[in-house]
Amino acid sequence: MFLVARIFLIAMSLALLGSAGALAQSSQSWEQILAAAKKEGVVSVIGPQGSETRDALTLAFQKKYPDIRVELQSMAGNQIGPKLFNELATGRNSTDLLITGTTTALETLVPAKAAAPIKPVLIGPNTRDLSKWRGGKLTFSDDAQTYNLVFSSYVKAPFIYNTNLVSANDFKSWKDLLDPKWYGKITLKDPLSAGGGLGNSTLWYTHESLGKDFMRKLLTQKDIVMPRDDRQMLDFAARGKYPIAIGP
Repeated sequence: MFLVARIFLIAMSLALLGSAGALAQSSQSWEQILAAAKKEGVVSVIGPQGSETRDALTLAFQKKYPDIRVELQSMAGNQIGPKLFNELATGRNSTDLLITGTTTALETLVPAKAAAPIKPVLIGPNTRDLSKWRGGKLTFSDDAQTYNLVFSSYVKAPFIYNTNLVSANDFKSWKDLLDPKWYGKITLKDPLSAGGGLGNSTLWYTHESLGKDFMRKLLTQKDIVMPRDDRQMLDFAARGKYPIAIGP
């Protein structure tokens, strides 16, 4: 929660000063920025989907800064680019901070020059103290070491399933998904968009015992469905329509 709180302080600074460049040129103290943020009263953030993620990204900050309301909009990676590009095109920038996976940042926002350098806004308590960061340094996913700050990592479940229709004993390896009994019962997050589908597909492609042969067999299964909406996949699994969901 501490790292998340620091990230939200970055967002608050952006909301106040409009851009990283403006903040870099500002001589305001942290106390002045905090006072201005309280006066504005809100910070707008786009973050990952899921109620647990929402709580992790808001509750601690909201408790520490009750005068600054966090507006968190949960979105899938493939939904983020169009929204932000529309904001830029219309000149109505309502989003202060984006928390998302590296694919969206590296393949969508950075090439379009839609991301601002983040180092200039690291002015809050502890943010410039590298001993507070994992490994004693700031970690970026982009080559310029400028735009996409990596502040957390987690283990993602490879797939989920409806326990009323599927048993854990059915699976000992990825190849068990090729069993004909699962035909028409699997959704895979679209691997052509950012998210778990792309991540799993990368793993399969590079794994020596899976590779292109496994991918070809899985992706050409009869009636495999590839949504782009995580919530839709979870709903399908919960209702049993497609009891196995890969990558939500």
